[in-house]
Amino acid sequence: MAEVKYPFCFYAEYEDGRSRYISGNSEEECICSIVHYEPKHGKCTYYTGVNDDDYVDGEYVGAGNFIYE
Repeated sequence: MAEVKYPFCFYAEYEDGRSRYISGNSEEECICSIVHYEPKHGKCTYYTGVNDDDYVDGEYVGAGNFIYE
């Protein structure tokens, strides 16, 4: 099965020590999802856009389009 790549991906950490990757169709959707987990894990203490071969500052660019500086 192929891995789904969403247009946006963020990483969040919470007061209880939990962390998770949040993917979605927009930056706003990701932020809403981060807030959604706060009742269960406590306040979000840190979040950032993912940077890897497919994402730059949380936005999908695809490995083939990634520019290494």
